[in-house]
Amino acid sequence: MASSPTPLNLLEFCRSHAAPSAAQIHGFEGEPSVVQRLQEIGLHHGIQIGFLGQAPFHGPMLFRIGPTVVALREEEAGCLIVNPL
Repeated sequence: MASSPTPLNLLEFCRSHAAPSAAQIHGFEGEPSVVQRLQEIGLHHGIQIGFLGQAPFHGPMLFRIGPTVVALREEEAGCLIVNPL
């Protein structure tokens, strides 16, 4: 019986997986105002998110959510808890 992958925050996931790679949102942690903003742009439990890459010098990280491409700061990515796919 295979075990489920351990949930990680999205920032850790992106640092340990080459782009492009995909994960599913498991939950949120962190500053309530940042979590609220992420939920307002459509990020919710169960949504699949694809890591596309990151701008140089710790710039914004690019993600595909359905047909939409979203840029998140590292602080925001660190608030999302994901399961690798």
